[in-house]
Amino acid sequence: MRVKKVAVISLIVVVCLVALALGVWHFMPHSVQIAQNNVSEYRIVAEGDSPQTQAAAAYLAHAIYEHAGAALPVGPEGDEDAPKILLRLEPGTGAAYSLELDDAQNLVFHLYDEEHAFETVRTVCNAWLREGVGLRDGALGISRALIQKELSGLSVSLDTAGQLRLLVLSETAAEDTDALIRVIGELQPDFISTQKLSAARMEAIQQLYSPHYYIMGINAYASPDEGEAWNAVLFRRDRFRFVDGDSFWLSDTPHLAGSRLDGADAPDLCTWVLLRDLEAERNVFLSNSSLTPGATMEAETLRMQEAAILIDTMRIDSGCFDLEPGFLTGGLFLRSGEAAHSSASAVCRDAMEGSLQAEPSADDTTMPACCFYTHSRMTILESRQTDGLSGLFIRALPF
Repeated sequence: MRVKKVAVISLIVVVCLVALALGVWHFMPHSVQIAQNNVSEYRIVAEGDSPQTQAAAAYLAHAIYEHAGAALPVGPEGDEDAPKILLRLEPGTGAAYSLELDDAQNLVFHLYDEEHAFETVRTVCNAWLREGVGLRDGALGISRALIQKELSGLSVSLDTAGQLRLLVLSETAAEDTDALIRVIGELQPDFISTQKLSAARMEAIQQLYSPHYYIMGINAYASPDEGEAWNAVLFRRDRFRFVDGDSFWLSDTPHLAGSRLDGADAPDLCTWVLLRDLEAERNVFLSNSSLTPGATMEAETLRMQEAAILIDTMRIDSGCFDLEPGFLTGGLFLRSGEAAHSSASAVCRDAMEGSLQAEPSADDTTMPACCFYTHSRMTILESRQTDGLSGLFIRALPF
């Protein structure tokens, strides 16, 4: 009788323990909801100042918005108690990454390979969101099971598919042929933009690179007797297909050859192209221009007017300036010794959202190479000045 009673009590204890375990399992936060009905409490935080994790955070925000309609803020500022998607760089452990859904319902990316942190987040994010994985009835969620069974087991693609390599040259860069050949050979850019070339330099570049690059550009002056200034655009023949493009002048009559604003010493020209990227199967927009140089108030007023004409005419002529990821390159910032931000720069930056600039040398009398880019549709993976050549090299990934 005693044995039976012990057995019954033991059975009751086992049943209670199983029930308790099931209850605990049921109420554990084994899955979380990131967004629902275009709203999210989450923010995205890239810990540290690595360009790779910063770029990954921007991509993650864009991808979630595209798939779930929720605009997650990016950055550490905000409610301390709000849940987060954390990008945490922890180099040196050997693996590419691991994922964790912690007790505070933070989704944590542990990134162990700094050089490829962006590609890692992009691969995992695309797998999570691909074909509606985790997206049900307008709600975007993620579970521990999904992390453990599917996402954490992904192999990360570290190729450069879809990336764009852009070389922006200043006025003086093309004068050194040996340096130009060396830098282009090392960087293998997809695009090259040049500033105010002479006809002789333009011809030399055509002889060197026309087998590999399509070259587009015309003289800013109506006649070579008046002067020579070619703002050329070069793009790879094997990767891009020409869709549309043209040139115009920064004047009150943009389509009148050689025209300029009253008070301008020389005409300024913009050349733009819309291309089909055959590798990434998307369009990309590239334009190249220059503004009036000079440190006077009159020159600054001209620059502001030219910048407004530049943006307005590109919108009208191209019909796609605000619709495609793209770049606006050239001598568009002020020269060394002038104010860091001019009204002209602000006009371009407001239209393109992001900007990069090469540092001008103290004795440089030309505009430094710079680039504006569509921040909302472009992640900058790398930006640096070219060694031994006055220019700016950019590696970017359009969304």
